[in-house]
Amino acid sequence: MEDLEFYANVNVDEVNKIYNKLTNNAPCPICKTGELSFLATEDDTLAVTKQTSNFVTPEGKIDEVTFPTFTLICTTCSTQQTLNTKIIMAALEKEKTDEQE
Repeated sequence: MEDLEFYANVNVDEVNKIYNKLTNNAPCPICKTGELSFLATEDDTLAVTKQTSNFVTPEGKIDEVTFPTFTLICTTCSTQQTLNTKIIMAALEKEKTDEQE
């Protein structure tokens, strides 16, 4: 639960800015017109969920991994997609480091 609390304390505007920079402000991949925005709570922090995925190991066995995700929603068509929190948080950390240099 500790990871979820860490990710849930991030301001949504800060992450939206980084995401749009990473994607060059790309529109929704489904409707091609809407803007993708992160779901947030009432206090403008990110909504965090857990996603479980199954995969086949090199030995041919089925294994499972659970990881925290953020959800993006299209402002036009309401399509939703999830993003692994570690990807966006790494980009956010890099941005902060670059600004300090």
